[in-house]
Amino acid sequence: MYGKSRGLDPRIGMILIILSVVIVFSHTKLYIEWIFMSSILFLMYCFGVRKTMFQILAGYLVLCVIQVLVIPNVNVTLASMISVAVYFKMIFPCGAAVALFCATTPVRVLLEAFRRMHIPLSVSVAVAVSARYFPTLKDELTAIWNAMRLRNIKGMEQKIESMYVPLLMSAVKTGEELAQSAIVRGIENPAPKTSIVEIRIRLLDVLVLVYFLLLAGAAIWLG
Repeated sequence: MYGKSRGLDPRIGMILIILSVVIVFSHTKLYIEWIFMSSILFLMYCFGVRKTMFQILAGYLVLCVIQVLVIPNVNVTLASMISVAVYFKMIFPCGAAVALFCATTPVRVLLEAFRRMHIPLSVSVAVAVSARYFPTLKDELTAIWNAMRLRNIKGMEQKIESMYVPLLMSAVKTGEELAQSAIVRGIENPAPKTSIVEIRIRLLDVLVLVYFLLLAGAAIWLG
């Protein structure tokens, strides 16, 4: 079906992000975090988000080595300084869950999920515009940075001016284009909205949800 998510149902994906926060911040056992992280990375591999998976895995392994092998074998002063890496490591599972959700959920599918969840239209529109704008912002930043390098612009003041002035102008133009696009698509029409996007909770979604609910329960119980 057109617009169908290539991952989990968006509603299950949002619940998974919430559960990731619960699991990460409610346990004291390191192996619970490892089990959860391995599960998220396995889902990313199965759904084809492999490049991001390997990037997250590499960063997470480095921080695990610091926590397990480095911190216990250095003096107290140095250990307290590098222990910040341990707290930074805690957000990796949440970041992996968000990355999985963003990579496998198109905006149109997310909007249909919001409609079925009876999320207010103002929230849905804000999320849709943000999701459409940030990739454009990244492309604009890359183009501006390449142009600055080509012109050999030096000096902090000139770099800031050369970066933010075109970026602000581009933001205004992009915002107007997105607003016009929303109006053309009938965003102001009070009639009930329809969609050709089909989303439904499958057996896989149920199994994943039950698994992570059990994992969250174990994290709270053992924490």
